Amino acid sequence: MNSDKKKSNMITPRMRLDDTLNHRQPDRVCVDFGAGGQTGLEAVAVTNLRKAIFGDDGYRVKIIEPYQMLGEVDEELRKALGLDVVGINTPSTMFGSPTLLLNPSNRGLPSLIVILILQHHHRWSSAGPLLTSFPR
Repeated sequence: MNSDKKKSNMITPRMRLDDTLNHRQPDRVCVDFGAGGQTGLEAVAVTNLRKAIFGDDGYRVKIIEPYQMLGEVDEELRKALGLDVVGINTPSTMFGSPTLLLNPSNRGLPSLIVILILQHHHRWSSAGPLLTSFPR
């Protein structure tokens, strides 16, 4: 840790990430949930976290990556969890459909959670317990 940070005794998430990426010892482990596809949280996990932390029963999770059904970790949840990394979402999904067009939907997820699904992923097929989304 460099002396400027020790003097200020105020480590920002950006400094913590910079230390981590540059192989310097940060003040604590840099935490990332949901900033990218590799660290993303599944929609049911986001809903359960919000329910546990905020008592939020009616919250609709925005699906930011439909292939893995990753839910958005918004600013409120990010702050509550003390996360250090913020994701920069692209204007389209890996399927090429826009992420900005949302449609309230409940598609029979195991926990019957109400989520927001992209409008361009509105064709569904159900084969037993599986639910499959097909892009246009």
